[in-house]
Amino acid sequence: VNTPAYVPPAAQAAAAGFAAAEGERVEGERLFKGQRADEQVLYVFRRHWWAFGRRLWIPLFIAVALLAGAIVAAAQAAPLSVVAIAMMVILPGLLTAYLYLEWRDDSIVLTDQRIVRIWRHLIGFENSVSEIPLDRVLEVSTSVPPGDPFAHLFRYATLYLRTAGDAANLTLDLIADAPNLQSLIFAQRDQYRSRSVRQQQDVLLADIQTALGGAPTAQLGALPTAALAGSEPLDSIDNVGLPFIRTRMITPSGEIMYRRHGSIWLRHVFLPSLLLLASATLAAVSLIAPSLPFAGVIGVSAAIILGIIGGLWFFLADWDWRNDLLVIGSDAITITHKRPLWLQNEVERIRLLQVDNVASEKEGFFSMLLNRGEIRISLLGASAKDTKVFDNVHDPESIQGEISRRMARLRMQRQTEGVEEQRQVILDYLSAYHQMQGTAGAPGQVQPGMSFNPPPPGTAAQQGAPPPSDNIRPPRVPRPRGG
Repeated sequence: VNTPAYVPPAAQAAAAGFAAAEGERVEGERLFKGQRADEQVLYVFRRHWWAFGRRLWIPLFIAVALLAGAIVAAAQAAPLSVVAIAMMVILPGLLTAYLYLEWRDDSIVLTDQRIVRIWRHLIGFENSVSEIPLDRVLEVSTSVPPGDPFAHLFRYATLYLRTAGDAANLTLDLIADAPNLQSLIFAQRDQYRSRSVRQQQDVLLADIQTALGGAPTAQLGALPTAALAGSEPLDSIDNVGLPFIRTRMITPSGEIMYRRHGSIWLRHVFLPSLLLLASATLAAVSLIAPSLPFAGVIGVSAAIILGIIGGLWFFLADWDWRNDLLVIGSDAITITHKRPLWLQNEVERIRLLQVDNVASEKEGFFSMLLNRGEIRISLLGASAKDTKVFDNVHDPESIQGEISRRMARLRMQRQTEGVEEQRQVILDYLSAYHQMQGTAGAPGQVQPGMSFNPPPPGTAAQQGAPPPSDNIRPPRVPRPRGG
């Protein structure tokens, strides 16, 4: 699909049934969790209203059934008929509100840097957030569901977003005016790429103009620095968890270390803690009431044995929890799985540049209540079975956002390094050119005020030049002399 680069108007999106982010975003405002400081939301899309309307027959059926029951019970039990009428209003109303909220909570966010899919299921207590950077989008295709007459009637389709890996692909069903959304994604992707190229060209042009003694038309700071897309300052990121069971810590090198949720630690140490409690209770009873059975020396000895077993068990359970780590560095992610007694020692190191997609998922009532979920990391060119998973972490959406920010920062660092290399190459060329012209200058430096005018005819640079070819004579045949 070849789409000219343009900024899509909000009116066009509104006409297509899309919700647009109106007005300029206030500094510090977040339209969704995980939005970056330098990221601007362009559009927020929701599924076609038919995704909500196709299930309205359920509350309608309940209302009709309760109405029929109220009519039948009116002649024999008037109070029962009143209750049925009240339920006819309450139950369908609550169900309709739930269906509406279920539809409204699912959204696709298109920003100037990426595509974010937010999916929530209220009854199932599920929450999933996945994203695709705009520069990773390779294909956007649409398909009208076969055998669905409502798809043609209401003009909705399924949208497929594909990247270099299988696990990161997104399938969005019941999308209103899918071809328009397809064009918007392609247009924004092209704008993202052209903006990066244009920023590099502006910086290089400014360098050349400065070297030649002219006033630069492009600012040297046009290229965004890596700090703009970086994570929050380390001083603003607090450690999470009780002092003895930290689930997030900052290392002196700037790495962020995550452990599993504190509830997992409690589950690990629950039984050994009970054993230690039983040991302490038995020892206290043996010392306080020596006349009871199993008291005295026998009771104290049994308490010591239980205490040793419980203490060793507690140590192994605690060690097991502390050595499952997710470490996010400046250029890599390290996932460590270790088990006591050398049962497992697995360390995976993933380069951030090889990450294709990062998704966070929460499933279940207690997981939603405790804000506990899993992180899924898919790699470029890898299949879904090769997805890296780190489960039972606290606030998985914030971890996903941290990985995403560091990926963006690393891409900007590489972009900046590429521009610096091009700068040095251009400076070397200019220095060599000025040296050929007889100007004094150290290697890698240029003299201001010099131009790229070719040498005048007859100079040493042109005296040994061969005559131009007339493209008629065969090679090595002398030119005929006149006269």
